[in-house]
Amino acid sequence: AVPVLKALLEMPGMPGMRNWAIVKRTQLYERVIHDIIDTDERNHMLKEFYIAMALFKCAPENLAARQVLMEYASGMHGLFACYASMVLSCR
Repeated sequence: AVPVLKALLEMPGMPGMRNWAIVKRTQLYERVIHDIIDTDERNHMLKEFYIAMALFKCAPENLAARQVLMEYASGMHGLFACYASMVLSCR
């Protein structure tokens, strides 16, 4: 499972796989969505988070997975931050 998860997380140009954690307030303003039922942003975040979490559980030494989880742990989305912190602390 590790090679597949790693390839997914590091796949270039694949929307929804990397850099969806919001760690700065300016990112919130840049990603304002004016459609109240648009769930694309959340879905991209969930994909990235779950792939990183699964990869971290399978291979805790993987730096890409750890980096993604650390971004979410220090991010501005409370539930993602709590869960990422928990995943990082429970090897």
